[in-house]
Amino acid sequence: MDGNSRLHVRFDKILIFLNLVFCTLISLSSSCPSPCVCGFQSGSKWIECVGANFTTLPNDIPLDTNLMFLTNTKITSFSANAFSKLSHLVKIELLQNKIENITDGVFNGLSKLKTLNLPNNGIRRISSNAFGGLTTLTKLSLSDNKLTSLPEDMLKDQANLNTLHLNGNNLTRISSDMLRKQTKLAILYLNKNQIQSIEDKAFESAGKTLLMVNLENNRLTSLPRALNGIKSAQLIQIGLGNNLITLIPQEAEPFFERVKNSQGKISLSGNPLVCTSGLQWLQTWIKQNKKHVQDYDEVMCAKVGGNTTKLIDYNFNSTVFPETTAPTTTSTSTTTAPTSTIQITTILPSTHTSPLTTLKPQTTVSTQPITTTTKLLTDWLTSTSRVMSITEALTRATDVITRKSPNVKSTQEMPASGSASSANITHNIFTNPTPKTDEADMTALKRNKYIILATCLSAAFIGLVVFVAMYCFQSKIVKRDKVLTTRYDRVRIV
Repeated sequence: MDGNSRLHVRFDKILIFLNLVFCTLISLSSSCPSPCVCGFQSGSKWIECVGANFTTLPNDIPLDTNLMFLTNTKITSFSANAFSKLSHLVKIELLQNKIENITDGVFNGLSKLKTLNLPNNGIRRISSNAFGGLTTLTKLSLSDNKLTSLPEDMLKDQANLNTLHLNGNNLTRISSDMLRKQTKLAILYLNKNQIQSIEDKAFESAGKTLLMVNLENNRLTSLPRALNGIKSAQLIQIGLGNNLITLIPQEAEPFFERVKNSQGKISLSGNPLVCTSGLQWLQTWIKQNKKHVQDYDEVMCAKVGGNTTKLIDYNFNSTVFPETTAPTTTSTSTTTAPTSTIQITTILPSTHTSPLTTLKPQTTVSTQPITTTTKLLTDWLTSTSRVMSITEALTRATDVITRKSPNVKSTQEMPASGSASSANITHNIFTNPTPKTDEADMTALKRNKYIILATCLSAAFIGLVVFVAMYCFQSKIVKRDKVLTTRYDRVRIV
């Protein structure tokens, strides 16, 4: 075969190849559903549908599509095996649709899927086996939906998951089983939820690989113990701002040290911290490690009285914190000095308008108020100032009786000074409410009692007479009005 023949054969092969490519492109362009757009870039075939009116997944999507983007469509749900024919999909992004439920088996057959983004779809419920079989998935986003809870075994097949977005939902708790299989998880977004509790072992499985955890804008009232399960040597960011944390105890210092040693950063601003002695260690730590506290200049605490100040500027030495004083006991009685209570007003962030907790009405009658009232009354009576006041009052009463009764022979006066023990004074008050007197004193007391009783009865009688007179007067006026009305009617008739 000469050279010309060889060139002719090669030219024929090139034409055949170009023809195949052209036919393939025509086939792809003709199979792209309207109004979607299909394309080819960087070795991947993609399809994008924005504002399309279809309510279900189109059947004419090219089967070799790698990337799918469906935005603002009218799709409300997917049936089981909805994507099973599109086995080449590597990424699916469903944004701003009307999908409320993700049921079991929707993503069956997607053995190559690595990224699944489902943000802002109004999703309320996810079945436990919704993501079953997606073993190659590395990124999952469920952000900005309406989820209030998640199945504990929802991620049982996602051992390779690296990034998880759960922010912008209404989740209230994170269980220890939800991330049990995620041994490669590095980035976790839990911010903008209603999380109140995180179980202690929630981050234990992913603790060695976590680089960033965002817990901002939740309803945490204390530092989660689950953070102790994060043992990563490359921890980059921990977000705890805008929660309801009032105190960060010194037991949390080892965790702060891990953030420091990994050259990471932590955010704390927006929490209603209270300026108590328990925060002094945190102030010292922040001053020494400002570069590791992202918002160190915005971390505030509430002083006594409700005013807030920067934690790093607060002078703990100028504040006397209340201490619990043990009651003083004696051989005869126990005297508890009244203790003044300092009320600390906690100022919550303005972004939180809902109540921290809904209290369930109690049906059991508690005896606590009665016990408290009895204790307060006892404290009031046994205090030195009150005893002196009662003693002086009783002494003055005794002196008056002595002056008014010429036949009084002797009186027993209450102690006029505080030299007697408070126990004896209390005993005298409750066992002998008045000093001992002779018969003349008793006669004078009875006479005064009768005078007071007669005065009260006279006042009651006068009040009764006035009431009867007013009633009769009112009746007379009503009767007169009726007579006048009758006369007027008669005159008008005539």
